[in-house]
Amino acid sequence: MIRRSLMAALLCLSMTGAALAQCKVSIETIDDIDSTRLVVSEPINVGLMVPSNHRTAEGMLMVEEAKLLFCFSENDTLGAFFLTVAAAERDYYGIDNGNNVFLILADGTLLELMNYPDRGTLDSKTLMRVYMHTCVMPVDFFYLLCDTYIDRIRIVYKGHKRNIKLLPEQQEEVRKAIRCVGEKLYFYPFRP
Repeated sequence: MIRRSLMAALLCLSMTGAALAQCKVSIETIDDIDSTRLVVSEPINVGLMVPSNHRTAEGMLMVEEAKLLFCFSENDTLGAFFLTVAAAERDYYGIDNGNNVFLILADGTLLELMNYPDRGTLDSKTLMRVYMHTCVMPVDFFYLLCDTYIDRIRIVYKGHKRNIKLLPEQQEEVRKAIRCVGEKLYFYPFRP
């Protein structure tokens, strides 16, 4: 009896390990010098296709509204989840550090994220500024995002607000990417 229970437990563990190994991340590494661990999801296009400032013979070049990247970084003293939103903007906008990136979830929950923005860089292919909004994600937000979908992202610039609506297939892709990073860390599907 004990032998059968042990075999069943080993079988369940091996099936769980096989299920966790199926997702794909773009980076999973441990630095040789300082032992910093980094797990980064595949980038995900979100929002609609929008016309850029670059004109071609066929008209305006169409680009993605934004890209999302979810990652986890850990060294010997600190581990944290990060969500990076790269948004293409037509004009220059100022933005301060602070809680100025919001996630509106499918169930109506509003998550306020601490943002560490940059000044934006000019993309020579689109002639638009690309702003990288790197947001710290608390662990409880990670578990919340594993169970529900991100419906919209709001970025609040100085004098300008930007809403990015995710399509249903993008919502599923984002949730899969977040879960995948969690699986690589053995944070998901397990609960604290």
